[in-house]
This record gives sequence, structure tokens and C-alpha cells, in this order.
Amino acid sequence: MTSQRKVTIRLVVAGALALFFMSIPVAIVHARCVTVTDGPVATSGILNNVAALAARIFPIAHACGGSSGSGTYYYTLSVSKVGSGSVTSSPAGIDCGATCAASYVSGTVVTLTATTDPLNYFTGWSGDCTGTGTCTLTMNGSKNVTATFALRPTHTLTLSVVGWSGAPFGNYVAIYPTAPYPGGDACGAVENAVCIREYAEGTGMTISVNGVAGGWTFTGWSGACTGTGTICTLTMNSDKAVTATFTNTVLLSVSLTGSGSVTSNPAGINCGVTCNVTFPGGSSVTLHATPDPASYPTSGSFTGWSGACTGTGDCILTMDSPKAVTANFTQLHTLTLTVAQNGGSGNYVAIYPFGDACLGDGSGKVCVRTYPDGQDLTLSVNGMNAGYAYAWSGDCTVSPINPGLCTLTMNSDKAVTATFSLTAPLTVSVTGSGSVTSTPAGINCGTTCGASFSGGSSVTLHATPDAASYPTTGTFLGWSGDCTGTGDCTLIMDHPHSVTANFVQLYTLTLNVQQNGGAGNYIAIYPFGDACKGDGTGKVCVRTYPEGQVLTLSLNGMDTGYTFSWSGDCSGTATTCGLTMDSARAVTATFTLQLSSRTHKKL
Repeated sequence: MTSQRKVTIRLVVAGALALFFMSIPVAIVHARCVTVTDGPVATSGILNNVAALAARIFPIAHACGGSSGSGTYYYTLSVSKVGSGSVTSSPAGIDCGATCAASYVSGTVVTLTATTDPLNYFTGWSGDCTGTGTCTLTMNGSKNVTATFALRPTHTLTLSVVGWSGAPFGNYVAIYPTAPYPGGDACGAVENAVCIREYAEGTGMTISVNGVAGGWTFTGWSGACTGTGTICTLTMNSDKAVTATFTNTVLLSVSLTGSGSVTSNPAGINCGVTCNVTFPGGSSVTLHATPDPASYPTSGSFTGWSGACTGTGDCILTMDSPKAVTANFTQLHTLTLTVAQNGGSGNYVAIYPFGDACLGDGSGKVCVRTYPDGQDLTLSVNGMNAGYAYAWSGDCTVSPINPGLCTLTMNSDKAVTATFSLTAPLTVSVTGSGSVTSTPAGINCGTTCGASFSGGSSVTLHATPDAASYPTTGTFLGWSGDCTGTGDCTLIMDHPHSVTANFVQLYTLTLNVQQNGGAGNYIAIYPFGDACKGDGTGKVCVRTYPEGQVLTLSLNGMDTGYTFSWSGDCSGTATTCGLTMDSARAVTATFTLQLSSRTHKKL
């Protein structure tokens, strides 16, 4: 609802009280209200436009006052703008753009803040404020402030794309400026594209390689951007020029089989080390294959190209597309031959079939040779000083006929050591039941089965079988290893020797005759007719027999009144027991005296 009424305004001018009555029709609406205690208008809303009108007419603060002059005073803050920007206040009231004037209670401290956009900058305040920071005012009177904004200066970005793939945006870069510039931009639609853009000072810029055509390579930035990364960032604080360069290159890949290397002309490929290189599209590249050197024959062999090249000559390629080539060589392997010695510079090893030699120098020598895959070699002790012995170790097989020869096949890297020393080891082993002794002393096997003897000396081994019960001795079957036959073994200690003495295996039969009295109780052992006789208290008989011997144990005597039984490796009460001596055996024959029966009478 609206109505009209008169509003009384009292003004105090230069210390004199004057009453000025103005009959002003106003619309009674919701507005800022000034409440007085004794005026004709008590709590009605006095519109801001009325108070503002009074303030413009009279330079003193407007008020809704009572007759006593008491009330609340307001002052007006007016803001003007020059250029594009905005001004806001704290406390709220000013938001200029939209609201550029507001009234504040006398004494209120108001802070104005100028806000610009990325295309403009704030040049400063004028009127009741100065400077370029925030504006702080105390509302002890009406205030007028002007905020001035100006366009930022602009700078030119000149972006060049070098390298035309033949298709629009085959090779191109994208431009992404910061706000307020919308979206992104692209450069590279035409051959040798040059794209010129204007941006406000301070604009951040990201330039990205977003497209690389097939067969092309982005080779790098120049100008205000450098390096070969695909992203460049800069700030437009001056005019900038950037060039993105693309090169039409094609990949050449070389691989190897066997032992060799490949180089290229023009330079780039050096395979073994560098096997994948790009060359300019359409250029000519020549590949040259070099086999690794071998000891015998004097060089390895290049067996030919495969892939984009064939034949065994140089490979000439036109780089109009990616190429892949394989160079095939004979595989070489390394032999590391060590001649280890203590003095004796005349000790050496020859390598056949090539007649090569590895000569000792008195302290030792390492000879390294390379040979084609599958090459068979024979290493031979071709020279040895008196008093020395030799020994092979490592990747060779010693000839059983001539221990001075060692053979191997070069199907991988090999290492062999020929050791020359003043002594040679002799190792003896025994099978079956027996022992071996040596002249000169050193070997006593059973107990001591290994000894070293002077290089070149003569050693004789003697085999002795263990004693058996029947037959009266065991049997020596003969030597194996570095000796043969059944007589004494004589060895020349010019290299390590290993000998085995083979005897018949003997096993022990332990026969226990247990009895209480009855000296006539006894057991016979067949086929040898041996007997184990009780002595009235018991008897243990120990016999040895060759492995596999078949025995029959027989009850051949038993006193009257006794019973008999077997236990152990025989059992039961039969009068005989059969055994095969394939291991040690133990048998007990028990004789038991039986008490006669008696009649007991009841008393």
C-alpha cells in the first residue's frame, strides 16, 4: 500500500537553528529508516532518495531528526569509473558496475577495492583517494572517488612451422593461451606456415606439438623456445618469435647374428653399439659389415645380409621408408689357455690343428684365442722340463690313451689350464676287500689313498687281498684306471695318476653256538667241512667268505637230552640252514637241556 504524507526536516546551518518545512509527498515503502524520539515522523521509512536529495541541497549531513536535534547522520559515497573494471566496498554497499553510490553512517570506515580483468589494468584512484592500492575512507562527510582502468599493452607472437608433410595439419603445433582467450589455436595448415597472434601483456602461453606426420620427426624449437621437448611455455612480456621444426626422417634398424659389426655411410650406424638411427627421407645409406678377428683362420666370416639387403657385399639403401637389415656372421668363441708353472720356461702347450703354441715364461702365461663356432681343438703338452709333471683342468677332456692330450669343441667360450709343477698327485681307490701299498712309501690304502711324488719319478703299487676263511685268501681281480692287469702297477709320475685296485668282496659270518653243558653239541659249515663246536658253555665262531658264497649250516652233533633251534639269519628247528653270503650274516644255534618228567604223590 502507498500513501502520501509530509516529512519535516530540520537543518542546522552555521550554528543557527532554522526550520525549513517541506511538504514532500513520499511513497511509504520498505527503505532505510531513521528513528527519532520527538519528531512528527516516528518510525516511518524515510526513503533514501529523499535523504540524498537533502544531502545534495545542503552540504551538511542529512538526518531524520526530532525536534531536539537528536538522530543518526548519514553520508553519501559516490564512485565513478573510467575504463573496464569494477569497484566493490567493505562494508557492502558499492558494487560498481551496478551500484556506484551508497550511504553510510557517519564515522564508518569504508574500503574500496578495484578489480580488473586480464585485458586491462588499474591505473589508480582520484578524488578523495589516490594511489593504486585499496582505498580507505572515513565517512565524516560525503565522498567522491574515481577509479581509472586502462587496456593492457599487447605483444605479438610470431609462430613458424618448418617442415611440410604435404597434408594440412600433418605437422602442426597448438597454442593454448591463458584466460580470457577462449580455447586453443593451431598453426601448420599450409607449407612453411607463419601464424601471427596478438596477446595482452603477461598472458601465459603453452605451445604444444600436437601432430607429427608419418615418416617425420619433430627436431626441436628455436627462438623464444628451445630444446626438443614437445611442449614450450612462455609469458608474453614482449614480442616473441618461435619456430617449430619438423624433419622428414626414416628409421634404419640393423641387427647382428654371430660375431661382427656394421657401420654406415653417412655416419650413424655403428652396430654393436648403435643399431637404430634415423636418416633423412629419400637419402642413400651404405652399410658395411666387418667380421670380428679370429685367431685361426685370421678373421671370422661374414655370411651375408638378410632383410632389406641380400648378398655379401656392401648394402646400399634408399631411405624412402623404414628399413630393417640383419648382418649374419660366423659365431666366434674365445679360448683362454693358462700355462701355470713354477719355473721351467721350457714348459709349453701346442694347439692343433693350427700348430699354435702357448709358451710358459717361467712364471705363467695366459694365451687368448678366438675360433669359429664348432671348431675342434687338441691341446698337447709339447715341451716339459725334467723333474716336472703336468695336469689339465677346466673345459677339456683328457685322452685316456695319451694323458698329454686334451680335446675340446669350441661351441662356447672355453677356459683350460695346464699346470706344470715339481710333483704329481697319485690317487688310489679300492673296491672289494684288500689294500694297496707303494714303493717308494706314501700310499697305504686302506688308510692313506693319496700322495704326491716327484715329477718324472717311478712309483710301484702292490695289491694285497684281505684274508678269507675258505679259500684261505681273498682274490685280487686286477687294476683299472692308469694301470691294468693283476701284477704290480708301475707308474711314471709326469702327470696326475688315478688307479683303482679291484678285489673280491668278503663278508663275515658270525656263528654263535649257545648251550648249557653238552660239549658234544656242534654245527658244521659246508661245503668246506668247517665246524663250530660247543665247549659246554657256548662258542662264537667268526668266518669270512667271498661275496656270493653259498653255505649250508648243519646240526652234526647233539648230546642226549637236548633240543635244538636256529635264530638270526636262520630260523626254525630243521637240522640244516642254507645261506648266501651277499652281506654280513649272524646265526645263533641254541641247544637246550630238557628235564625228565617225574610223578608227584599227594601226601
